[in-house]
Amino acid sequence: MTSSSPNASSSLTVFLEGPYGNALDLRSFSDVLIIAGGSGITAAISHSNFLLPTRNTSVQVVWAVQNSALVDNVCANELKEALSDANFELVVYETRKASEDTEKRAAPSTVSRPVLHGRPDIEATIREARAKCTKHLAVVTCGPPRMADACRAAIVEVLGESGPGVEFYNEALGW
Repeated sequence: MTSSSPNASSSLTVFLEGPYGNALDLRSFSDVLIIAGGSGITAAISHSNFLLPTRNTSVQVVWAVQNSALVDNVCANELKEALSDANFELVVYETRKASEDTEKRAAPSTVSRPVLHGRPDIEATIREARAKCTKHLAVVTCGPPRMADACRAAIVEVLGESGPGVEFYNEALGW
């Protein structure tokens, strides 16, 4: 449904398919941190839906997204089951500035969890995940190249310190 009214809602149907190529099996990790940017949430959805039923892995997703209205839709549909799992945590960062947000978003977000503003501190996020890690941490990123670069640099810094092992995986989106 589309409308020219500023308070009208619209719907979007998304078709997810895959995975393609070699599957990334993260079942050997006690903890998985997924850092996603925008549509990179698709990797987080796939990994979460695969890992959580095993009950062996804790999954934290940090999602940087321009508009939290997308978060409402994904949480109500693709992440609905994961959100009710005690081994799953979602942290959302809305990167659009508040002034841009009120101009471009038709209706306020109904996300039932806190939405932080700005960009995540990737190095601090990885350090915190490692501190909570019970055995071995996988850090997966899926988003823009700058986000992947920031994750890779943070991993290098963190690996220089004592603590549980950390492995990095970049799920690059591309055609």
